[in-house]
Order: sequence, then C-alpha cells, then structure tokens
Amino acid sequence: MPNGSRRNFLVTAGSFALALGGSARAAMAPDDKFDLLIKGGDALDPSQSLRGKRDIGIRYGVIEAVEADIPASRGLRVLDATGKLVTPGLIDLHCHIFPYGSAIGIPADELVPYQCTTTCVSAGDAGANNFAAFRRYVVAQTRTRLYAFVHIANMGLAPFPVPELYNIDFAQVDTAAKAVGENADIVLGVKVRMSENVIAKNGLEPLKRAVAACERAGTGAKVMCHIGGVETPELMSQILDTLRPGDILTHAYSGAPNIGGAFTNIVQDGKLLPAALAAKQRGVISTLATAAAASTTPSPSRRSPRAARPTPSPPISTCSPATRPACRTCPGS
Repeated sequence: MPNGSRRNFLVTAGSFALALGGSARAAMAPDDKFDLLIKGGDALDPSQSLRGKRDIGIRYGVIEAVEADIPASRGLRVLDATGKLVTPGLIDLHCHIFPYGSAIGIPADELVPYQCTTTCVSAGDAGANNFAAFRRYVVAQTRTRLYAFVHIANMGLAPFPVPELYNIDFAQVDTAAKAVGENADIVLGVKVRMSENVIAKNGLEPLKRAVAACERAGTGAKVMCHIGGVETPELMSQILDTLRPGDILTHAYSGAPNIGGAFTNIVQDGKLLPAALAAKQRGVISTLATAAAASTTPSPSRRSPRAARPTPSPPISTCSPATRPACRTCPGS
C-alpha cells in the first residue's frame, strides 16, 4: 500500500474509532504501566488547539494517553516537566545533513537532541545526480525522520563553497523532476539558491527551472528559494512574483549584500517590498533559516513529545532520537 494511502487509512480508521467513542487507551489493561510518564508540563500542540497542563503516558515508544492527571504510580519512569513546555516533536524545515556529500552540514542524529526536533528536512544538499547516495547512505542509516528538497543543480551542494550555478547547464529540469518523482515519499520539492554569488548573471532562470521541475514531477512539489544578496532590487521583486502558493522563501530576512555590497533583499530602504507582501498574501511561506550549518525554523509535527523550557535555554529531551513513535491520540500520525 502506498505511503499516502497508509496515512489516509490511519486517519480514517482513527477518526472512526474516536467517533464510536473508543479510547486510544483501550489497548492497555487497568494495571498496565506506561514506560514513561511525563507529568505536570504545559502541553502545547497547535494542531489540536491544545494548550494547558497535561500528563502524557508513553508505552512501547507510542503516546498512549494525554490527560489532565495520570497517577505517578502508573509510570515505570516519571519525568517531572513542571514549568516546562511539552510539545510534539518539531520539524526543522531547513537543515544541511549530508556532510559526506558536501562541505556543509552534520549528521541529523547528532543534531536533533539539542534542538527539540524529531524530523529534519534537507534543504537541497543533494541534486539529481547524487540524491540516490543521500537516500541510501544518509536517509537509510539515520534514525531521525528525514525529508528533502532536491537541488535544481544536478550535483546539489557537493562543490560548496564553490557556487553550484555559475554554469546554468547544471540546472537540469528533467533530471530534477525525475528525482522528485522517483522519491516522492521523502521529497517535498526543489531547492534553488538565488544569491548573486551563487548564480552570477543567470537572473531568474534558475528559479524558473526549479518551478518547472516541480510542475513536471506531478507530485505537488514546492520550491524552496534561498535569497541573500540577489543581483538587483528588480530581480528580488521578480523572484517574489514567480513564487507560487506554498513555495518557501528561505533566509528571507538575512540582509546579506550582493557582490557589489548592495542590500537587495525583501526589505529595501527600511521598507518591505510590495512584492513581498503580495507573495505572503497569496500563500508564499517565509522562513528565517538563520543558523550556519543546520538552520532551524521549527514547526510542530506529531512525533514523540519533547519537554523544553519556555526560554532559549537548551531543550530537555523526553525521548531518544532513536524512537520513531506514532501518536495514538492524533489519528494519522
């Protein structure tokens, strides 16, 4: 059964069971204990409009219960999360996690325990020519759940820090579209870097090819477009006008200058470009992607919970990155 069908089946089956009044805890006998009980935390899950004090019971790596109060005696191990936020595992939308295929990035399993995430998205580390290697030697060997954007340049970021798109011939629409289609279970779209120091004088063409590859793949793929010092202010507006609903503008507020030292990003002369506002209004997503090797723009996912302080302090992990649980309280996890 295709992965999408499995998820749809789980959503339908879970919803049907809940509609009948069933409980996700019905599989547990009254005397059964949770392997881990997280008590007293402030649970935050926007996907369920949940914010409040909740106890969370986990057994066999699966969330079995989210309740206002679960007796401590029901947990083989009890973690006191009082005064901390407890969230579903977060998604890092912009990572570089192919260190063996380029000069940028670190292994995902070494990253996630420190940033409160359970899912990482590779932001164009691999292109069509080396995506199979990324899938076999990184995705298959990594415990963290991984997704990816295929780079429009057929070798991805392999030449980094040498620019990958000074030669526009490396941006091959058909091969990128094929890689997206063949790996649709983990590929979300196509990455393109539009900074002048990456694409030289190729103007809008790399982005046009990234959009074409997404559309040719036929999977609903989206573009992740990196900016930061584009060639001209006019090109920045053209980039924004080209992005489609659901496409992602990353490094949106970096403020990096172009080769000539001019600041040509979405804020110019202290004002947001009209094209940037129009892009937002039609559904283009802007992300910060601020860190150097593995930038973090977290979004909620339905993975095992993490308890973290509601301050910039390092997160306190409530599960091992080795666990890949589905949440029985959230159908379709």
